[in-house]
Amino acid sequence: MDAFGLFDFMQSAIEARESAKFHFTRNLSDALSLISEIGKNLDIDKEDLSFCDINVFQEMYISSNDPKEMLLSSIECGKALHDHTCKLSLPPLIASPEDLWGFQWPEASPNFITQKEVMAEVSEIKDKNALNGKIVCIPNADPGFDWLFSHSISGLVTTWGGANSHMAIRAGELSLPAAIGVGETTFKKVSAAGRVHLDCKGKRIEVLS
Repeated sequence: MDAFGLFDFMQSAIEARESAKFHFTRNLSDALSLISEIGKNLDIDKEDLSFCDINVFQEMYISSNDPKEMLLSSIECGKALHDHTCKLSLPPLIASPEDLWGFQWPEASPNFITQKEVMAEVSEIKDKNALNGKIVCIPNADPGFDWLFSHSISGLVTTWGGANSHMAIRAGELSLPAAIGVGETTFKKVSAAGRVHLDCKGKRIEVLS
């Protein structure tokens, strides 16, 4: 393969990947809309529906049981599993079975985006109506949090993610100061703080209160 053939291959691979992502997310969006509609008809909140096992919707069509009872039962089981999962903690790298029973969190080296600095109050995404002007803390740097940029946030801090992650690229495009992939230890300190100084040029995060 010559250089032109290589670039043609790269172009077609990227186009095919983005096309597959488009079709997948379109179908996923339709599925979520249908699930939301079912919940609305049965007077079940969308947040509660997020704890459902997806298989329960298939079972509803072949079972004679009450659909609402089936969903509520699945929600209850899902919430119990979620609560159990939230109490578990695993190391970022598992090299042996012993690592599951005892480990120390390693210090992570954050990826600072832009050369800016900002001092602002910290907010998680629980209250979506109170994000403007805040340094927002999220766990992952994936496209699922892209809606954050529709708010006037002052900065961004994520637990995981690299310099080439989606949120790092978007923060760079928007010239938004961000610390991507700070690790569990630093993230817990920052997300629990009231006010933080995010200094991307100096590559530091300082808890002010």
